[in-house]
Amino acid sequence: AIKQWGEQWERHCVAHSKDSCIKNNLYDFGATGIGKALLLVANGYSLEENITTLKQNQRMVDIMCCDKSLGHLLDNGIKPKFCLVCDANVDYERYLKPFENQLDETILLINVCANPEWSQNGNWKSKYFFVNRDIIKSHEKFSEMTGCTNFIPA
Repeated sequence: AIKQWGEQWERHCVAHSKDSCIKNNLYDFGATGIGKALLLVANGYSLEENITTLKQNQRMVDIMCCDKSLGHLLDNGIKPKFCLVCDANVDYERYLKPFENQLDETILLINVCANPEWSQNGNWKSKYFFVNRDIIKSHEKFSEMTGCTNFIPA
């Protein structure tokens, strides 16, 4: 993957390194959600089948959505607490731009190698960056490039 995507990941890291939130620490979430379940939401049949139930019960759980499901949730009156962006090529125009002014209650969690249009746009409540810790040790390079010290297992 590094041979195929490395140049793009590096460009994205450079763009993210300029963000004032690059140093936000994931430990800020240490006491978040105590007593609540975290519901991870992604697109698919089960989301469609349960969208009404999710809408009716959204206050009972903290919702984390994958990037591509963000707009679908917002279209249905569901405001996720977190949006997770991992992919370098998640289409900003399609999946974020139509919703970029509806994010004041949503925290962006974004990989330093992900599409920087997601971190550079939107009225996010706050933003947190992370680096994937992997066996090829790419996290060392990307952490050094960005100054991000939040690591998660790849």
